[in-house]
Amino acid sequence: MGERFNGWTPNPYYNGWGDFDRVRDVIAEALTEGSWLLGERFTVADIYLASDLRIACAGKLISADHEPFAGYLDRVGKRPAFVRAIKIDADAAA
Repeated sequence: MGERFNGWTPNPYYNGWGDFDRVRDVIAEALTEGSWLLGERFTVADIYLASDLRIACAGKLISADHEPFAGYLDRVGKRPAFVRAIKIDADAAA
């Protein structure tokens, strides 16, 4: 995301991750294989990924209604711990 937010044009052959588009496509493919990043089991990887995807959506780097991201973010948003965390943040901001 840093490359997009900063307007960088990296050489994908020099970066271990390639570039933003490649990472986005790999994540999208992984999310089509189950409800969560690693299949049907929610893991800490989902916590990190959901945080990054929310930032990417807020920054207009990906569309929140583009599948498979939309369904994934919807599932994350319905998790009780996520709902509690959002409330804690909102209360702290108020």
